[in-house]
Amino acid sequence: MNTRNSFGRRTTSLLLAVIALGGVAGCAEGFAEQSSVSHSARVGGKDQDSLASLIERVNNIEASLPLLACGPGLRALLREVREKCKSQEAEAQSQTKAASSDGMCNEREMKVAIAVAERDLDTKRIGLKLLELLRHEVVYPGPGGRISMQRELRLKVLAEERRLPSTRFLLVAGGADATRRMEAVSEVLRKHGMPYQETVLESDGPKSIDRFERPWHYSLGIPLSKLKPVDQPVPPAEAPDLERAVFLFRTECQ
Repeated sequence: MNTRNSFGRRTTSLLLAVIALGGVAGCAEGFAEQSSVSHSARVGGKDQDSLASLIERVNNIEASLPLLACGPGLRALLREVREKCKSQEAEAQSQTKAASSDGMCNEREMKVAIAVAERDLDTKRIGLKLLELLRHEVVYPGPGGRISMQRELRLKVLAEERRLPSTRFLLVAGGADATRRMEAVSEVLRKHGMPYQETVLESDGPKSIDRFERPWHYSLGIPLSKLKPVDQPVPPAEAPDLERAVFLFRTECQ
């Protein structure tokens, strides 16, 4: 289990402080002007390291902010599906004393939530809206779960991107072997350092979080012509069949 630093509730106050003082440089300058000579003489070592750490943290926050554009419609969809699938699994366990066979949300469980989301997001295909709004990759596992080198490199980049405490990943695939294909994608992500769970350090202490939503066994039904070239299959390494596609979405929704 990995441990990553999180800014927690300190993020907002930190950004407001930076803005109010005219940026990190302003913070450093104001600090110097208000310090006594004796205190200024002690600046160095740990104090300089603290300032460098502050600059790095602010830069990281600024780089991550564009990823937070989730929106109320999409947030509602993910929450509704999450709760619906959880309640369905609990009901199945109470009846059979066993967990779901594949641990995935299926089309029946998600039908109402997706219909509501399509109305709220003004779209006839939720898949197209997900592709438009979210950082994503489309992977085409071959027989035995083989993934092309090009796709694996793109998954490696995604796995190595900085994650926030709110970052979750959603795998979506349709078809009879959807479970195996999504597992193949998960294995590549894990190979490149993406854990299923992580411990993040919040202001009130360590917190364990799940990095993956429950997978969707659901056919997004996106026409090939609607995919960007980078998301389309590349023969002969990848079969030109969207039924083989596994969609991987990065979200910042809780």
